[in-house]
Amino acid sequence: MRVRSFFPDTQTVSHMLPSTSSSIPPPDSTPYNTFDDLVALYRMPPPGPDYFRARRQLWLTSRSDRPRKSSQHHETITHKKLVEVLQTPDAVYSDACWKNGIEKAWRGLSKGERLRHRLALNLTIKILHASWVRDETWPAGMRAPEPDDELPEGVVLEPMILERINTTTTSSASFAIPEQLAI
Repeated sequence: MRVRSFFPDTQTVSHMLPSTSSSIPPPDSTPYNTFDDLVALYRMPPPGPDYFRARRQLWLTSRSDRPRKSSQHHETITHKKLVEVLQTPDAVYSDACWKNGIEKAWRGLSKGERLRHRLALNLTIKILHASWVRDETWPAGMRAPEPDDELPEGVVLEPMILERINTTTTSSASFAIPEQLAI
């Protein structure tokens, strides 16, 4: 029996992530297949908080080896309706919202199907959350606790510089982690 992972691979998810500022150059146009391939292209700090920050920066950097889809894709009426339903207050707990599109989206996601149109991560999480409420994985009325691992407001970390490992020539390029992505 083959078990399918609930979590999609980085290739599946990377196109759904928000892109970084267009003024920030992409790391390189070298094609790579997985996120691990991308990480292997850079000299990474030793394991710890700086390593996490460097991986996070690479994850949030838009991938230049894939053609960008036009930002003016034609959303269907169904997609617009789903977004509207998901943005209603307490959509996760509402049976009406569940029947008006969330259930259908959940059935597709649970079968491993891709969404036809991009959906913001917070809305995708609402689909998952709504399904967990329905199957009682998530207790009714339970709210997620406030995160305790966030930095206090006003704390600004210095941007990191990641040095690219260049295996074809002796020169190497580096790119800075933009301030808006520094954690």
